[in-house]
Formats: sequence, structure tokens, C-alpha cells
Amino acid sequence: MPISIYRQAIGTDYNTARMTGMPAYHRIVATIDDSRRHYTRLILPFSTDGMRPDRLLVGVRVDNWLVE
Repeated sequence: MPISIYRQAIGTDYNTARMTGMPAYHRIVATIDDSRRHYTRLILPFSTDGMRPDRLLVGVRVDNWLVE
């Protein structure tokens, strides 16, 4: 099932940003239910104690202008 594959990939991307403390920027092209989706995602890790990231700020932009 494609949706579970995307869910696992998103979880991995979020966890990587949390564990490394490094921001992540992704350009994604996904096909879900025969619909192709283009979007970009920015993941910014934050820390309340100044050491270990414990919060993520995530921004998503749908890129409808991309042509197939």
C-alpha cells in the first residue's frame, strides 16, 4: 500500500531532523490514488533546553505549478 510507504518515509525524515538537530528541506513527488502530488517540506528542529531537539516546526508548500 503506497500510503504506508509514504508514512514511513515521513516518519524517517522527521526522526532524522530530531536526532541530528539539523534542518531538512525536501522536494517531494508522490502518487497517491492515481493522483500525482508535488510539494516541498521544511523541517526545523527546536530545543527547549538548548541541547537536545524536542520540537519540530514543519512547513509544507504545495507546488501546483509543476508540470508533469
